[in-house]
Amino acid sequence: MDLSTLTAASPEVTLALKTGLRVTHFVGLVLGLGAATSLDLIILRFLAKGTVSSDHYHTVEFASKVVSAGLLLLWISGFGFLLHYGLFDPAKLGNQKIWAKMAIVAVLTLNGVFIHRSVLPILRRNIGRNLFDGLTSMQRGLLLASGVVSATSWYVPLLLGSVPQLNFVVPAWIILSVYAALLSVGIGVTQGIAQIVIPPTAQVPFAGTAIGITQGIAQIVIPPTAQVSFARTRYDDKAAWYLDRPVQQMKLTFRRASRSPEPATAHLRRA
Repeated sequence: MDLSTLTAASPEVTLALKTGLRVTHFVGLVLGLGAATSLDLIILRFLAKGTVSSDHYHTVEFASKVVSAGLLLLWISGFGFLLHYGLFDPAKLGNQKIWAKMAIVAVLTLNGVFIHRSVLPILRRNIGRNLFDGLTSMQRGLLLASGVVSATSWYVPLLLGSVPQLNFVVPAWIILSVYAALLSVGIGVTQGIAQIVIPPTAQVPFAGTAIGITQGIAQIVIPPTAQVSFARTRYDDKAAWYLDRPVQQMKLTFRRASRSPEPATAHLRRA
């Protein structure tokens, strides 16, 4: 007896499977949404010039683990729903809202990896200081942007799940376009507030270029002992030119002396 025959003879099996998937999905959503909201509130507190304590760090570390558990449950339930629809209700796979939610959860997962590999080490390094001490403007922007991505990416799927009127009506690209617009607005507003609230510090200016973005990401992701300078600014180049100029003049003097019948000391006296 195959699975379709079993479920046709016993619809309670299908109902039980769907109920289990819903419970798993809701538990993952509650865990992830609650922990992510607490993390965002902590970051907002640091915007008010709060000092990072050891308790703050351990709280954020624990909350990030809860978020990871919630994401894992969302992936399990998400693939379970896809399998369930494929076996018992293939028409629902045509609902574009499902694929939009899967894409947003993928963004959440990538953002979670960034937080674990980048934000938590910064938080641990700045215990006893302000969260943004020693960070460049690009690093601060990436850190704040991760909070915006987290908050937006958790609440948008919640809203999508609570509006069944969008089922089979709105294409996935429209949902994702609105989602991207919300991210852009949220990141822009957060950056503007940060420029006002966070006091300016002695930082290396970053232009909005690909090299500047690469340096900002590298200085957050790569540990300080393993960092490599990707590119020098024009000020570094100018300073290096001035420092190297006497050496080049000395080389030129000896080169001229080697080609001249006069002794090298005479050229050095004239110089």
